[in-house]
Amino acid sequence: MYRVRSSVLLCALALAGCSSGGGSGGKSSASTVSPFSSWAAVQPNSTVVAAGGSTQFSYTANPVTGVVTAVGYTGQSSNGATVNLTYGIGSLNLTGVALQAAQGQYVSIQTGSGDYLGGYGLGPVPSLIYGQSKDKKTEILGINAPAYGWNYQTYGVWITGQGTGAGTAGAVSGGSATPGTSVPTAGSATFVGNALGVYTSGLTYSTVASMAANIDFSKRSIDFTTSGTITSNFNGGGAYYAPGLDLRGTLAYSAGANSFGGAVSSTSGMTGTAAGNFYGPNATEIGGTYALTTSGAAMGGGFGGKR
Repeated sequence: MYRVRSSVLLCALALAGCSSGGGSGGKSSASTVSPFSSWAAVQPNSTVVAAGGSTQFSYTANPVTGVVTAVGYTGQSSNGATVNLTYGIGSLNLTGVALQAAQGQYVSIQTGSGDYLGGYGLGPVPSLIYGQSKDKKTEILGINAPAYGWNYQTYGVWITGQGTGAGTAGAVSGGSATPGTSVPTAGSATFVGNALGVYTSGLTYSTVASMAANIDFSKRSIDFTTSGTITSNFNGGGAYYAPGLDLRGTLAYSAGANSFGGAVSSTSGMTGTAAGNFYGPNATEIGGTYALTTSGAAMGGGFGGKR
């Protein structure tokens, strides 16, 4: 891996040192719970629930050094998972995030319970969301979707059991799914966005990368790639280029379906799968998760983008 010298990339990834705001303060008394439809429709004093897919790993590690000794892949899906986002009274301050994986793990970060939840990145609008439980055993890292011009989906990654010797890691993607009958059947489009992940090889790292998906709607084929992958510690530290973690694969979907999947591999030789959904009217956006393994290493994450 190559050390990143750009201060912009370091600020985006070294989460502990580049906060654009702290936790959201007191407990929210959200009065409404509703299915997510779009970011433009989200109201203060509410909880929105976005459905989608997920991937999950279990791991064991030395509780003192953090060195991972074993990883178990639980599975991957394009449905059965949810992203729950709670907003406070009087503004769109995010006061709670709850991720329910289809594979079973439930992760909740709530400022009213003493957990930390804040935004990170350069400029007035944070591009990333970082959360840590009060006991520091659970961490989440997610995309602030509106900062990227997305209106119909989001995704995030988590890790539990930090410092305890065992836990889970994974990713959830959720949004307003495109009806299968509204997915185009002709032409092509390029979707661009980003990807976040959790990578274990000895120690555990977060990853960030650019994502591109070139879709041939007539063939129902997706050329999926990530590039420029960078690794960092979850809660701060150096950031490093990791070109061996760049991904490539060909994904596919059935006629009349809004979900897709297929095999992916990394430049370094890891192999696995990716699965996801079309989101928004007429497949305006895409999002999903991926999971890859090899001897002694594993990587799982989420991605999203728009055309």
